[in-house]
Amino acid sequence: MVVNSSSILTQNTKERLLTKDTSGSCSTNPTPKFPHQLSNNDQIKNQKKKKKNSIEVQIVNNQIILRVTRDDMQFFIDEITARKKIYHAPYFGLALPDNLDSEYVKSLSTKDRLEYLSDPEILPQKCVGEYMKKLGQHLLEPTTTVRDFSKTYRHLL
Repeated sequence: MVVNSSSILTQNTKERLLTKDTSGSCSTNPTPKFPHQLSNNDQIKNQKKKKKNSIEVQIVNNQIILRVTRDDMQFFIDEITARKKIYHAPYFGLALPDNLDSEYVKSLSTKDRLEYLSDPEILPQKCVGEYMKKLGQHLLEPTTTVRDFSKTYRHLL
């Protein structure tokens, strides 16, 4: 017996079109393509999915952490890293305390630098907070280039 495949496909297509599909599949209930075709509930859901650029402050284990969200990417700026890199503060228009010698700080090892800069007499918390805030604002600027390392280091993930 020879069966014509086009007649089977046609018959299957006719059956599918004539029967009501209650599974909610995309074939019988297509998703609108334009925003004006969406219901108010769908528009609200889409707005929630899109993350806005923001800076949030979190305290984890008594350490301040800024979570910066830009174009659905998240960056974290922690207090320890900000202290280690405080010598970059002048690039952001922040003045370092008078008793802090940035050249000396740069010459220290990472461990010694962190130990030295953890002293509030040398580097006050207020200065670290201002630097963290400036870093967060810098990440949100449209002119700041952000590299996507997920493609470069995909093999490590």
